[in-house]
Amino acid sequence: MNQSGSGFSLPMAPSQPNGPDNGHDHHQHESGHNPQHRLHAEAVIQVGLCASIGLVGVLLYFGGKLEIILAPKFHIWLLCSSIVLLCLALFRLVVTWQAISRQEKPAASSGCSSHGHDHDHTHDHQHEEKTVNGHDHQHGEACQVQDCGHDHSHAYEPIKAAVLAIPVCLFLLNLPNGSFAAMQELDLNNLDISMNIADKGTENNVSFPQLERAAQREEARQLYEGKTVSLIGQFAGDSDKKFTLIRYKMNCCAADAVPLNAAIFVDAKSPVQLPHKELRGKWVKVKGQVQFIKVKDGSYITALVLKPANDKELLEEWIQETTPDSIYLVN
Repeated sequence: MNQSGSGFSLPMAPSQPNGPDNGHDHHQHESGHNPQHRLHAEAVIQVGLCASIGLVGVLLYFGGKLEIILAPKFHIWLLCSSIVLLCLALFRLVVTWQAISRQEKPAASSGCSSHGHDHDHTHDHQHEEKTVNGHDHQHGEACQVQDCGHDHSHAYEPIKAAVLAIPVCLFLLNLPNGSFAAMQELDLNNLDISMNIADKGTENNVSFPQLERAAQREEARQLYEGKTVSLIGQFAGDSDKKFTLIRYKMNCCAADAVPLNAAIFVDAKSPVQLPHKELRGKWVKVKGQVQFIKVKDGSYITALVLKPANDKELLEEWIQETTPDSIYLVN
């Protein structure tokens, strides 16, 4: 009997550390819930970042900065998308909060220990066999969570948060700003205007793109040359007699914007000098007579010739400070 009892007790020895008295339940409970805590923390961080991105979109729309980076036809779409993103982030936050609340309930937190491993019946041998062979998925929720692979596939990765935080950081750094539309002046040093262009009257509602296209066709150049028109753009230059009027045309976003520049000259017969220090970088409305000047590569650029009689007339009639409806012209 002693040998039989001794033989019966030896197989039980390896299973003894897995018993409740040796911390089996507490170990499984802790290892099973740590991944859940990590997943919840990751979800909360991602919700916060997504909500921040949505808020940035709304602030860009109402702050007027979208004009710097995006064509107006896309503004309302970005606003709607930002609002939807905010709503989804709020919904995800509520779902995550409810999941955390359920996990913290006493009944849920004691799920592993309440299952019970009663070693007074035949479960002892099954427990040992399943421990040796691999994983018993009937041990409770903790074992299921531990074996589902969350630690590998859903572990929190800081790089995810870093990528999502990029637009938020750019917004906090006041980007984008007006420097996205950096001015590019024309080289006017070797350009001369003609003094024998006949006056063809005033033409209203002529735009930068129209004159840009006209410069590429002989018939259009003959049609517009000599007419007096008004253009709006930014003043760029440091000369007393000439400067570049700059405007950008946007198709979709700031990345594809192309400059539409016009060369502005003060008539050589006029005694007026340009106040370039006061006007540089400002938005101005310029009135002048259209000319098309041929450059080295054989193409033509648009030029306006100003003919003010004095300084007062220059700033009241020919060059006026203004505010454009949009920084960019849109097709």
